[in-house]
Amino acid sequence: MVSSELLSFEAFLVKSGVIDASEISRLRDVCQAIGVPEGKLLVSEGYLSKNELRNISLLYSFIADRIFSLDEALLRLPKLSLDPDSFLEELNAKSEESLILGLLLWQSGLVSPAMIEQALNAALDQAVLLGHALIHLRHLTPTLLSAVLEIQNQKRSGTITRAQALAAAGKLL
Repeated sequence: MVSSELLSFEAFLVKSGVIDASEISRLRDVCQAIGVPEGKLLVSEGYLSKNELRNISLLYSFIADRIFSLDEALLRLPKLSLDPDSFLEELNAKSEESLILGLLLWQSGLVSPAMIEQALNAALDQAVLLGHALIHLRHLTPTLLSAVLEIQNQKRSGTITRAQALAAAGKLL
């Protein structure tokens, strides 16, 4: 279903039609020159609204987490302008089936909802995945994240149930 090769966030922006391929290197250069995350520049230059940035970042995380294929994600692009809560509701059935990282961490008690929100905002600002933001903010260690991702993969492969995944993650404390 999903290619084993992960598409970069920049390539996803091009595939989704947010920005031309010719603009990507200019965007990267400007971000590096002024020390601004790509997401902030995309909003300030009018490529995306804040809601659209949050939603496209969420959509990208679903690709990175192997919940959606690129084609499945591209089909959801027309809904990018929804407010983030409505957009997440649109994706909820698929995410519940897969047990996305934020839900697994929160529902197992490894992090609080406030930590998830802080990390999501940092992930958007820095154009990184949620796990990287959680480590950067010192909410998780790399070892703990690796263990949780292994549990998440076991759930996705059908080796364990959702309840077993939550219990296993909770035991990591």
